[in-house]
Amino acid sequence: MPTMKTLLRPASAADLPAIWAVRYAVTENTIPRGIIPDEEVRQAIEERGRGWVIEEVDAFGRRLVAFGIVHADDGCVWALFVHPQAHGRGYGRRLMAEMTGWLWEQGLQTLWLTTGAGTRAEAFYRRLGWRCSGSTPKGELRFELQREAQP
Repeated sequence: MPTMKTLLRPASAADLPAIWAVRYAVTENTIPRGIIPDEEVRQAIEERGRGWVIEEVDAFGRRLVAFGIVHADDGCVWALFVHPQAHGRGYGRRLMAEMTGWLWEQGLQTLWLTTGAGTRAEAFYRRLGWRCSGSTPKGELRFELQREAQP
């Protein structure tokens, strides 16, 4: 049986097809295809903030299985998605650690994100120490993470 390795690396515009494959594979927080333009994602990765991807690599090749994108201007964790077939491997935690670490390095003191109530994502963020600070007009929960709360 081949040995699988994982690679965490910065995202680029060339990753967009694989990023969309992961995004459309999720079963919670779904969106219609095409509602977010490629250009908006590219700008988020290359101009407004940064993105990272996790690839599984084995003898047969590599497959992008998770990604995260943050905005440096406002501390938003804009996207964090793991392909359902890759759940439970620690990729979400690994990406979140990379993203929050980078945002702290940018000098931000408060990070934020939104997610649906009652989702696996809500439970995940709570386990990582994010605190619910209210809800959005669309009914999503808004979570915040304060720098001073970090070890």
